[in-house]
Amino acid sequence: MLLQLKDEAEIVIVINTGDIEKNKVRGDIGITYDKEVIRLFNIFTKIGLYVSSVVLTQYESSDTTEAFQKRLESLGVKVYHHYNIKGYPSNIPLIISDDGYGKNDYIETTRRLVVVTAPGP
Repeated sequence: MLLQLKDEAEIVIVINTGDIEKNKVRGDIGITYDKEVIRLFNIFTKIGLYVSSVVLTQYESSDTTEAFQKRLESLGVKVYHHYNIKGYPSNIPLIISDDGYGKNDYIETTRRLVVVTAPGP
């Protein structure tokens, strides 16, 4: 069904930076989550789906995360950051402030249908 809508759809892939740092592995196919993001990107683009971006969630800068971001950007993928919010989900004043959700990058989309996916079984 998604292939029938491919001209109207775009895909956003999300990965937690903690999973990159810990080298979290998919138990079913035995690859790390960062490699799974690249694998998903390649599969989707090979079948004609548009992957517009990758979001690094609970973002914290590190050499490993920065290297992964550079790899994505070398593939032409736009990368966005969403940050950890201290006290989430209880600290409502912080969550809705410029230092909460307001700190996150705004994910630019161009198509009517946006599919959000992530690595994992």
